[in-house]
This record gives sequence, structure tokens and C-alpha cells, in this order.
Amino acid sequence: SKPTVFPDHSLAIAAVHDGYQIGTVICGLSRTGTILKNSTWRLTMIVISEPSQITDTDIRQLVEQRWTELDAPVGSMFIVEVGDSVDQLEALTGCPIVSNLFDEARFGCEDFVPSFEALEDHGSFYEMVFILGDDGGIELLIPKAMGIDAELLALCGEYL
Repeated sequence: SKPTVFPDHSLAIAAVHDGYQIGTVICGLSRTGTILKNSTWRLTMIVISEPSQITDTDIRQLVEQRWTELDAPVGSMFIVEVGDSVDQLEALTGCPIVSNLFDEARFGCEDFVPSFEALEDHGSFYEMVFILGDDGGIELLIPKAMGIDAELLALCGEYL
């Protein structure tokens, strides 16, 4: 698909598998707008468009299994990479990962309630699923590795 070029020169490229859009990658040195107001960031997370692009064997096997179970990708699947911040992940996916859906409570606060539908531990990584409606959801694959956002790993460890 053709990329969309924004006024700040960042790009949005649809990730497509077998004719289905399964995600969007936004890349560039900076992007301003209502979601990322006045922030500068670099995207490193991987939007999965083809299981063969995944170098981690365990994650690749799970993605292949999920795609077989669903017969076609439904929603978007992302692999969190070293250097991705939770704030970037929330902005890109639109999912409240460490913040409450309806108020200002954040992970670590007494009133925090996670918004994900499912969280599974697969040994070397976590699988976090958000259901957004009948059209699918967002799935985050979070490696248990040095450099992965500590707050995200703490959230996963606490809510298993």
C-alpha cells in the first residue's frame, strides 16, 4: 500500500496480510497531533505483517498458531521492542495499557484496573490482548528482555 506522508514528514504505512489491513506503522523522527501533542519519538515496535519476519522462534510459532486459529488476521499484532515506551505504545495502539479507560488512575495507583481482556505468560514473552469490538482487537507480544519498558513488564508480572 502507499504510505501517507504527514506535514511533519512522518509516514503512515498500512501493514497488510492476504489483503487484510492488520495494522499501521507510523514512523519518522517526530509526529505532532492530538494524541502525541508536542512529543518526539521514534517507533521501534514491529507490526506483524508476515510471521516469517519474526526472528524469535517462540513468538513466531504463537503468531502462526493464532493466524491458523483465526483463519485470517483479525485486528493488529505488535511485537514490543527494546526502547518502546508505554506512552508510545498507548498512543500508537489506542489501548489504555497502564492507564485506566475512564479516569486518570495509572498502574501503581490503588484505583487502577487493567483494560486488557487477556494476559498470558508464554515463558520468554507475554501476550496481552485488547478486544475493540466485532472487528477485532490489538495483541501485544512483550518479550521478557532487558530494555523492554520496566513499567510494562511490572504490569504483566502483577496481573497474571
